[in-house]
Amino acid sequence: GGRFRAAQRRQHRGAARGRRARAESGKLLSSAPLYGYRWADAERTRYEPDPETAPVVRRIFALALQGLGVTAIADALTADGIPTPYGKARWSLTTVWRILTNRSYTGEARAFTWRRRTSGKRSYRREWQAGVALPPGVVPPLIDPASFAAVQEGLRLNRLRSARRNRSPELWLLRG
Repeated sequence: GGRFRAAQRRQHRGAARGRRARAESGKLLSSAPLYGYRWADAERTRYEPDPETAPVVRRIFALALQGLGVTAIADALTADGIPTPYGKARWSLTTVWRILTNRSYTGEARAFTWRRRTSGKRSYRREWQAGVALPPGVVPPLIDPASFAAVQEGLRLNRLRSARRNRSPELWLLRG
């Protein structure tokens, strides 16, 4: 038992070092391209906008800039029959939220921005600065940084106004 687990840990650390070295050399790590993009070269070192899915990403951001929430955006995409990044018919709130909060769509790409907990299958987002910066041009921008910042502010305000998250009795009285 113990020797086997120690060997697994050594193997994992070696693979992690290889992935980090690839990222530090300016290459992408993922096995599948980010939604809205396709591989630009056979070595899978950079993306180019996908003519089919890049307009969907731009639409998601445009709807968010119009003030629609994550639920309304997911419902609109589902109603229009647009398949999800995983080929499903129904868009999940998590999928829309991950697209709206992914800074890579501005062209600022980083590796190691998500971390899987060692116990369980849950992943969580690391601080953006903790990731390994990739060179400009590896991920071309689909969204301008000002629009991205405006969407982030809208998401923050929606979170603050959410009845589920806000337990203030005054707010409940004002809402009726």
